[in-house]
Amino acid sequence: MTISAVRDVDGAVIAGWCELPVSRRPHRPARELLAQAVAGAIAHAGIVPSEVDGFAVGGFTLGPDHAVDLALRLGLRVQWLSPQDPGGSGALNGVLGAARAVLAGDAEVVVCAAADTTDPASLARLNATFSTSFAEALAPIGAASAPVVFAFVQNEHARRTGTSREDLGRVAAAQRRCASRNPVAMFRAPLSVPQYLDAPAVAEPIGLYDCVYPGSGAAAVVVMSEDRARRIRRPVAHLRAGFSVHGHGSRAAMTFGWREHAAALYDACGLGPRDLSVLELYDDFPVMVAIQLDELGLLGGGGLRAFLDRESHGVAGAVPFNTGGGMLNIGQAGGAGGFVPLVQAARQVTHQAGDTQVAGASAALATGLGMIDQDGPQSVGALVMSRPGVGRA
Repeated sequence: MTISAVRDVDGAVIAGWCELPVSRRPHRPARELLAQAVAGAIAHAGIVPSEVDGFAVGGFTLGPDHAVDLALRLGLRVQWLSPQDPGGSGALNGVLGAARAVLAGDAEVVVCAAADTTDPASLARLNATFSTSFAEALAPIGAASAPVVFAFVQNEHARRTGTSREDLGRVAAAQRRCASRNPVAMFRAPLSVPQYLDAPAVAEPIGLYDCVYPGSGAAAVVVMSEDRARRIRRPVAHLRAGFSVHGHGSRAAMTFGWREHAAALYDACGLGPRDLSVLELYDDFPVMVAIQLDELGLLGGGGLRAFLDRESHGVAGAVPFNTGGGMLNIGQAGGAGGFVPLVQAARQVTHQAGDTQVAGASAALATGLGMIDQDGPQSVGALVMSRPGVGRA
């Protein structure tokens, strides 16, 4: 018998969060950024550090410190500790684990966090030690970079689906429209499809506007039970169900792990794709937004082009996605980038998203992906959260 990857986490909530704006300049060590984000999330949740008894942490440039060292530096005394190394999927993986921990009674209040910096020395170490796949399969052919890997993915996706660069340009332009409302977005000026198509090539067919801008930053969220959250008397994001899977990616089959679990995810939370008010999708490249829309059954009838033709996109659109602009416009702070979809989804369902708020948002889907090899991402996941009383009780 195969055990389902989908986990019912109804009864757990995200009670607080802090997301530092991504900086283009590596002016502070990652551990200092982490400390600021953790302190901000704890304060936002209306609690104090002594109430935290669980900690999940990820990031590529926090070494030589390990999770226990970082907890000690932060003044946390915990009984549930979860180091996270699935890259951009680590945030979602950590939040799912934290939700399970508070529901099982293994912890009462868990902080999930990540931080990274882009100083030259840290980036050099990361590129040299990222993975054996990079070192043995990709580096010898000059392909040990994310744009090259996703160029392979985009070419195969286009061959199979007919998705064009113009279609992906429409995705990028839609997200830029959302970013124009986000005061902390790195890129807010309008982006047209012709601008996208005319941008310099990075790794054919990947162009400049397909790529996230790397930066330094950190983010954190606080997870607790609904019962525990009643003490803090503030809006919280109610977690419903999610999954996190690893090693399922196949560029040859053009599937990465979401498709196999989408139906079970919606069944577990009693919500279908059309019940979702907001889609917050991990967007290291527009092609991955397209792939997730497809694998998670969010395109409806037809492919990406029909979806884009049929719907009006943006914060006020019929199917709002990546409502803060996504990492393509906010920037990507390494492993902390995985919190971009989660935090924005939590803001939306608690109606705290400011100018990027979707009116009446009641349920949101957030995703993550990370740890690429020659086949693409090997860690992926999805999580549904909502306002209270939405979906299956």
